[in-house]
Amino acid sequence: MVLEFLPIPPTWLLLAVLAVLFYLYAVRPLGYFKRRGIAQPPMPALPIIGTFYSVLFSGFYNTKYTASDMGKVLGFFNGMDPAIMITDSEILKDIFVKQFHSFTNRQPAFQILNVKPMTRMVFQLLNEDWKNVRTTISPAFSGSKLKQM
Repeated sequence: MVLEFLPIPPTWLLLAVLAVLFYLYAVRPLGYFKRRGIAQPPMPALPIIGTFYSVLFSGFYNTKYTASDMGKVLGFFNGMDPAIMITDSEILKDIFVKQFHSFTNRQPAFQILNVKPMTRMVFQLLNEDWKNVRTTISPAFSGSKLKQM
């Protein structure tokens, strides 16, 4: 065998390599928000599941804590994908009004539903389709129109 010169069996070597790979691809990314100084929910994110397990145990409406109690910006994991929740109205205004062109795609393409009526929802649109719909509907939400409602 090629690995006969090693003092340990190849199975143990393979397990060590798998453990290192699991750490690099499933555990280390969970420190994404900590490295950037962004607050996270009190429950720790689990590898592969993220913070979604808290929804399974406590439901979507959780009264134990609110996002605004944790600061203006809160980071959580949707599976292995990092997501940010913003609770400050000034930051939201800046994003939605001044920098909307930078935030076209809200979720990864593999999470987009390919069911006919769902593909035209604003939250499902990508790239140029989203920009076209956004420029079409944004006059309906101007300050004067919202005051008329």
